[in-house]
Amino acid sequence: MPQPIDLLAIRAHPDDESSSTGGLLAKVAAEGRRTAVIICTGGEEGEIHDPDLEYEEAFPRLKSIRESELRAACEILQVSELRMLGYRDSGMAGTESNAHPEAFCNADLEESSRKVASIIRELRPRVIVTDNQWGGYGHPDHIMSHRSAMGGFRLAADPSADLDGEPWQVERVYVMASVPRSWADMIELMRNEGLDTSSLEERLHRQRERSIEIPETPVTLVVDVADHVETRTTALFKHRTQIKADSQWMMLPAHLRRVAFAKTNLLRVYPEPAEGERDEDIFPEAVTSG
Repeated sequence: MPQPIDLLAIRAHPDDESSSTGGLLAKVAAEGRRTAVIICTGGEEGEIHDPDLEYEEAFPRLKSIRESELRAACEILQVSELRMLGYRDSGMAGTESNAHPEAFCNADLEESSRKVASIIRELRPRVIVTDNQWGGYGHPDHIMSHRSAMGGFRLAADPSADLDGEPWQVERVYVMASVPRSWADMIELMRNEGLDTSSLEERLHRQRERSIEIPETPVTLVVDVADHVETRTTALFKHRTQIKADSQWMMLPAHLRRVAFAKTNLLRVYPEPAEGERDEDIFPEAVTSG
């Protein structure tokens, strides 16, 4: 049995571990703590931006390619344990791939929760971080990631659950907080340095078009990961199929990347915080303040 884990991130696709939680995972690992990642799908519906790959040849084996990319990224982030839940990528909301019988969005929630619970009992994490209930921007796999994580968290602690392993009570569960990011301010900073912002503005416009209306959620913890932004960037670049080599976000000067990705905003959902309660640290030994 592996040593207990301090932080477990439960994410939908290969590259999610790096894009939204990479700085956090790197920070926790740099503190000498053990981290783990559960990835729910194989990312079969992802893009292929790797210039060394031919789309027609590579797409049928995208799942295995993305797993290799994931393992390389996790090594950079010093992730101690990686587990794959084994579901199929559902694709973006409203696409034909949503109807695939093996798509994660069509999975039996009890089954997926049991899979997560079994891994939780095996790894014995203190803290879990996962997607919020809206799936960030309404992606069906991120929604199922949240639902499966929460179901698994509860089952893992239930002594009556018919699961292998001893019951395990996670101390805290956080979700990624939905907060308005000041992209306009970042674009202005780029313009002040004479950087072209056209493709970034176009990308953000497309992202808004495909997003559902997501309510702003409270933030109970802001983690400063500025010192680990470059580790996160290096890990994200390992996902060569998903990240364009000339991506404006990735090609920002280091000092602007540090500003753009300096903070990870989280909402604690277990134990449910009192009104106005804030955490000083992700781990429970830190003092909380009201």
